[in-house]
Amino acid sequence: MIGMLARLEHLSTAVRQKVDDWLINNLLYASGPCLFCDEWTNSGTLVCPHCLTVLPFNFQCCSHCALPLPEGMDMCGRCLTAPPPWSRIVAPFRYAEPVSSLIWQLKYQSQLHVARTLGLLFAAYRQHELSLPDLIMPVPLHEKRLRQRGYNQALELARVLGRVLHLPVDTTSCDRSRETRDQLLLGPRQRELNMRHAFAVVRPLTCCHIAVVDDVLTTGSTAAALVRCLHEHGVERVDVWVMARASKET
Repeated sequence: MIGMLARLEHLSTAVRQKVDDWLINNLLYASGPCLFCDEWTNSGTLVCPHCLTVLPFNFQCCSHCALPLPEGMDMCGRCLTAPPPWSRIVAPFRYAEPVSSLIWQLKYQSQLHVARTLGLLFAAYRQHELSLPDLIMPVPLHEKRLRQRGYNQALELARVLGRVLHLPVDTTSCDRSRETRDQLLLGPRQRELNMRHAFAVVRPLTCCHIAVVDDVLTTGSTAAALVRCLHEHGVERVDVWVMARASKET
């Protein structure tokens, strides 16, 4: 199954969509060993009830950027002085074990089946809080990075969310217009400079509300750059949906 998922990027768009629809429809109700402890589960997310209770939920966080905060605090110092450009962020988990390992497997080890679990967990634990947008948009990868990796992890997540929440997924209106350095090796200020003018809208956008989808938010520079680009092209409201929020902006 994993090998099949990894090969989907090499199919034509039409064929991929048909195969992808079949996989998602069947995997939404999958049973099997828990991704964390190997205990058999019929949960559909492939996370057993015990492991669900120890996941690093991000309940106490900044209302503007989802940075984990001590109890009693509603907003971080950075957002008090310079609020981010998005309308709302949804990040159900802190970037900590075991969720961080799942995201790493998805992003760097081609474990595309993990996107289903992360997407289902996102929808299950935050769906009641969501103001549903007109469409969702995965953060685009530059074509060179896409060739190297073979897939876009943000798109894999967006496909699951689109299916579960019955939302269209827009993969054609915005491009990564220039190649950027790997954000993993950069500090906060370098990340911001690295992402300037990194995105371009290539098709007219007629919707008013978009949710941008990505795997993890650290400093927010990537999301902010895309959100500003969408605002410049007439989108009134842009939310950010990520699976996890890093606790330190490094």
